[in-house]
Amino acid sequence: MFSKKKKGDGKADAAAAPAAPAAEAPAEAAAPPEAPAEGDAGEAPKSGGLLAGGLGAKAKSPGIAASRLGGRPPSRQSAPAPEPVAPPPAPPPAPPAPPVQQSLPERPVTGLGTHGLGTSSGQNAHLQGSNAEFEMSQSGKNMAMQANQAGMPQPVEAAGDGKKNPYKLNPLFDIILPVSMAVILCGGFAYTTKIVKDKHDIYGYTQDEQSTFVKIKELTMPAVLDEIKKMEMVKLLDSGDKAGALALAKTVGAKAYALAKDKGMVSAKSEPPQDAKALEEEGLTVRELLASGIVMCEAGAKADKDLGIVYAAKGEEIATYSKYARLIYARQLAKLHRPDEAIEQYQKITTLFKEPWPLPHKELGLLYMRNNKGPEAVAELTEVTKEDPADPSIQRQLGLAMAQGGDQQAGFEEFQKGFTKEGDVLSYPAAVKGLVDAHGGLVDATLQDVKKQAEKNPDDIKLQLDLARLDIATGKIKDARDLMEKARKTQELNPEVHEVLSEVMVRQNQAQSGFDEFRSAVQNLHLQ
Repeated sequence: MFSKKKKGDGKADAAAAPAAPAAEAPAEAAAPPEAPAEGDAGEAPKSGGLLAGGLGAKAKSPGIAASRLGGRPPSRQSAPAPEPVAPPPAPPPAPPAPPVQQSLPERPVTGLGTHGLGTSSGQNAHLQGSNAEFEMSQSGKNMAMQANQAGMPQPVEAAGDGKKNPYKLNPLFDIILPVSMAVILCGGFAYTTKIVKDKHDIYGYTQDEQSTFVKIKELTMPAVLDEIKKMEMVKLLDSGDKAGALALAKTVGAKAYALAKDKGMVSAKSEPPQDAKALEEEGLTVRELLASGIVMCEAGAKADKDLGIVYAAKGEEIATYSKYARLIYARQLAKLHRPDEAIEQYQKITTLFKEPWPLPHKELGLLYMRNNKGPEAVAELTEVTKEDPADPSIQRQLGLAMAQGGDQQAGFEEFQKGFTKEGDVLSYPAAVKGLVDAHGGLVDATLQDVKKQAEKNPDDIKLQLDLARLDIATGKIKDARDLMEKARKTQELNPEVHEVLSEVMVRQNQAQSGFDEFRSAVQNLHLQ
């Protein structure tokens, strides 16, 4: 049916072969659009119509179906040419012109099928240019946003809309005004603050505060108490040689007192600094005065006691910055039954020296009890339990103070807990701890020594009390009771005799009798 070709088909096929390379020449050599391919111009009216053009646009090669329908292949070259054709020489460059006025070459019209499936080369170039411009604009915005995130100021864009870069810093509103406001606010806050002066800068130091300025550091150390205790006159007193101790104390005390007055030894803030030798001499003078005062107030007659308290007062006057010198002086005042002066000295120690020190609180509490001030004694002894809860002697004394304050039953229970704790912690009453320590911590050796001294001095109530307490420590409860019942006949008003006897009776399971002795001890505390 299709074995014969028409005359028109042969001509169309012949014209189509040279037309393909000619159609591509304008795109490769950028020739003007006025020079179309020769074959295309002559045969355009004889083409296969719209249907052939449409099918030809989809096919990569002419194809049999397109040829038989009388059409021609598309203008674009779908297959390589059988022979390479050299491009024509390039025309001379056109004069420069603004980009907006430059015209792009247009491709020949290829029919409705080509317009339906693609665009011409001019339209492609125009779209590509628009896309490139859009991408450049978008890239610039992205770079500006990245720079803003990095904290870099951006210049004003030379865009067509004339808008400024919103990420650029304004020197006035972004720097100058915030800094100025910060300076004003800080200055106002600083102006409203007020530096409060220390009370000493306003009122100065009181006389009592000035008396605590340290002059000789060695006198402020705890070792000074041991140094005084090891002095010869005090050692003689502790050994029982009161006469020898008293004689030596008078001699040394008089010499030290005269030297202190001659040198003008005082404790004052305004005095000029002294050399090391002078300070050493002053420190020794203070020790000698305090030691002489201890011995004379303990072993001397009334005149010796009065002179001894003068020596102790002089030592405290030179070293008022030493709480240990103040403590020794307060003890001698209490020993000479001058309670008001002694209480005043103890109160100065506890108020002027703020660091924790339970010893003066304890001695002040006992002094309050001797002066029938139970509530004050309870306050001081309670303070001791806070500062030194391990002290086994406090609970016993606190029980006596509570009973003196009016709560006898609770005080008696506290008293029993106290002497039970002493036995658990020390294995002997705390009142003889110094004696036991002097004998190397050996209770039996201490008992034998004290017993010999008590037999030689049967009227010495202190030796009898120490012996009874050591009997309790060694389990000789009956011996201790016999000693205290004998001592009670001659020392009816001595509170310590009733106190030891109360402990002995409680240990013998005679609680009521022990309670009666306990109340007797409390009633006579002010006579101790």
